[in-house]
Amino acid sequence: MEPAAGGEELGQASQSPQLSLHLNMIMRRTLCSAVSDIGAVLPKSYQKVPGPRPLPLLGNNWRFLPYIGQYKLEEIDKLSLMLRSRYGRIVRISNLLGRPDMVFLYDPNEIEKVFRGEDTLPYRPSMPSLDYYKHQLRKDFFSDIGGVIATIRDIRNENNEVPDDFLNEIHKWSLESIAKIALDARLGCLTPDGSQETQELIDAVNTFFKNVVILELKIPFWRVISTRTWKEYVEALDTIMRIVYKFVSKTLDELKNKNNECKEDSSLLQRVLYENLDNPKVAVILALDLFLVGIDTTSAAVSSILYQLSLHQEIQNMLYEEINRVLQNGPIDMKKLDQMVYLKACIKETLRMYPVVIGNGRCLKKDTVVCGYTIPKGTQIVFQHHAISNSEEYFDDPNVYKPERWLKKQKKKQYHPFATLPFGYGKRMCLGKRFADLELQCLIAKIIETYKVEFKRKLLDYSVHPMYMPHGPLNFKYTERKKKT
Repeated sequence: MEPAAGGEELGQASQSPQLSLHLNMIMRRTLCSAVSDIGAVLPKSYQKVPGPRPLPLLGNNWRFLPYIGQYKLEEIDKLSLMLRSRYGRIVRISNLLGRPDMVFLYDPNEIEKVFRGEDTLPYRPSMPSLDYYKHQLRKDFFSDIGGVIATIRDIRNENNEVPDDFLNEIHKWSLESIAKIALDARLGCLTPDGSQETQELIDAVNTFFKNVVILELKIPFWRVISTRTWKEYVEALDTIMRIVYKFVSKTLDELKNKNNECKEDSSLLQRVLYENLDNPKVAVILALDLFLVGIDTTSAAVSSILYQLSLHQEIQNMLYEEINRVLQNGPIDMKKLDQMVYLKACIKETLRMYPVVIGNGRCLKKDTVVCGYTIPKGTQIVFQHHAISNSEEYFDDPNVYKPERWLKKQKKKQYHPFATLPFGYGKRMCLGKRFADLELQCLIAKIIETYKVEFKRKLLDYSVHPMYMPHGPLNFKYTERKKKT
């Protein structure tokens, strides 16, 4: 049998020492290159994720301590930007006493991968302090249960400016709105003779948010001893529970007097109670969660939107023209809201630049490759939306307030859909997103329709107190507009 063509030549060539050496070198280079390529594809270990180094015993919690730590809770926004600048698009905050590691993520492509890779029941990390309150301290209860326009007119001074505590008036409006949904009741928050319970509820929610930041990010001494911060926190939650339970019990009695009938026009609370007649705690817990996630966040968003519109009069004038054209001094309905696209653009642009919650996250339910690193199950991934949505990498002129960037007619660039997510995404996104959208659109529309809003005082910085919003007295000047006919 004859050898294959070229076989003889190859056999002879392989006997040449020089050619044999050359072939060996080629094979080695090819093998090294293949190994290198495989190494580039294989994910790196979790320990190699960059981030600040922990200290023995103190871990990384010491960085949040007063005097010796360089991280300030109220400047989390600046801290996030600093970490991104120093370490890159993924940062590991490890050795946090009393809680799992946190991984800050600054890449919308990777955020999208995490979201789209979720199973049917994604796990959004709960606050350990709230979890302890529900399932340890008050487990007997929680077991087995998973008119502003007129107010502005009344409180203005001779210069048409509202007082330093105007934020509290916005809290009252937000509380009144949520109470109508959660408790099926008018609390009278916006009336001059509002009840003492109303202010108690607002103060309790404020205390909850002020203290939860301390309890969650600083060394958790509350797990060992009952600190003052922890006592205030528990008292605040007990206050909310007490007031909520009172209204739920009243609605339950009314439902029983109506022979437990549930009709098409029944309220949300009535429907929840109807489905859980033997366990009204479900309605109480639902109302508690709505208050905790809805009052401070919505109030902060309203404050921020009004502040930005007061600083950008040309944009406010364009918004007023749209509102006046659509409403024509009439009531607001869904059809009219759909027509006010510039209103929605102003709200969206404000929440892009100044999201009231600067990041949200997930607790990984399985080992996941993120940015080329294997992140183990149980790690908390925090999506840093504030840093991403204010980055030149993803937005043109990110520091310029431009609502028109969201208008379809003027949209020149398609922005990454995961670069700004003020309400989160997916199955565990903000529970009250639709309600919050309606609240914001209706209130801002009525305020701008009625008043020209200005801010004549010293410019305010944004900080986390406890929401991300302008820090300082909101002495807006409200000048009544002349009605157009």
